Amino acid sequence: QANDISKLEGLENLTQVRELVLDKNKIRHVDFGSLLALVNLRELRLEENGLKSLSNLVPLPRLQALHLGANRVGDMAEMDKLAPLPCILDLTLSNNPLARKQLYRATAIQKLPTLRILDNKEITIEERERVDVLFAMDSRSS
Repeated sequence: QANDISKLEGLENLTQVRELVLDKNKIRHVDFGSLLALVNLRELRLEENGLKSLSNLVPLPRLQALHLGANRVGDMAEMDKLAPLPCILDLTLSNNPLARKQLYRATAIQKLPTLRILDNKEITIEERERVDVLFAMDSRSS
């Protein structure tokens, strides 16, 4: 962390890496294919980097924890880009502009059904049920 890294490169031989910590760098975007080799990655930390987009974070078939706090992600639609992560359990997006938007938490829970922790707060069964009802009502009214 804090190494002035601005581009993700040179990761193609790191197929056995399980945790990658890149917090406090200068990574503004993730290039297509730059994470492809990381098939065993379980945790990725990219906090405090200035990321505006969640593009190209897939495929990471074993990723369980993704920490992207304190970046510049502002559009709720960016969460759709995380939906293909089949094992995601723990997601941090706090201190991003989108985390201040109405229905942010409910939207994340709805879009990512495997999620168990969002912004260091456990998602309870009751909370997930409320979100399901909220979005079911919303789809009927539109």
